[in-house]
Amino acid sequence: MEAFQKLLRIIETLRSPEGCPWDREQTIPSMRTAIIEEAYELVEAIDTQDKENLKEEMGDLFFVVCFVAYLAQQENLFTIEEMIESVTSKLIRRHPHVFHEKNTITVENVLQNWEAIKSREKSTPHHPLKSIPKNLPELQRLYKILNKMKRLKVSWKLESLQTISHEISRAAHHDPKNFLKGFLLYAFEQGLDVPAIIRELSHELITHFDKQTS
Repeated sequence: MEAFQKLLRIIETLRSPEGCPWDREQTIPSMRTAIIEEAYELVEAIDTQDKENLKEEMGDLFFVVCFVAYLAQQENLFTIEEMIESVTSKLIRRHPHVFHEKNTITVENVLQNWEAIKSREKSTPHHPLKSIPKNLPELQRLYKILNKMKRLKVSWKLESLQTISHEISRAAHHDPKNFLKGFLLYAFEQGLDVPAIIRELSHELITHFDKQTS
């Protein structure tokens, strides 16, 4: 695609001795913040359903990804072509129902197969929950843990929280959304560190998962 090649040529120029001082001094680690910020800006554009902003933010994130890939190529870690070949090969491997077997399966089957294939591909034992990045926002990581447990048909109900779970269920029955909002405000008033509590719960769920599956 000519537009993609043009973008790569621009990145090459920016990184050249005659290019931009800021772009020249960037490294893969130094681009970490830019990747996170651009991803969140894209999410905001999706949430606001602003088509023009969506196009702009998708372009910004795509540029940052290509820029980091170019840095990796300059450092002889891998080429951009190798990166693209890696992801295309993975997509084909993990969609055998599309590219090989041509089976009709459910979305749930697709997700289960993806995890099974991913586990077989890893050279070291694959832990479906511990592989979830710890750098994710606390609540997002917790939901990924819960969704994976649900997908793997492992109960996420902690015995230590059973009694309070029943009480919460009764209290939140009529308006769960506002109950949660009120609970968060209450937690703030009480000086509770909600992100830390969520991290603690995530750790407890992983321990619970290990006990259930060992």
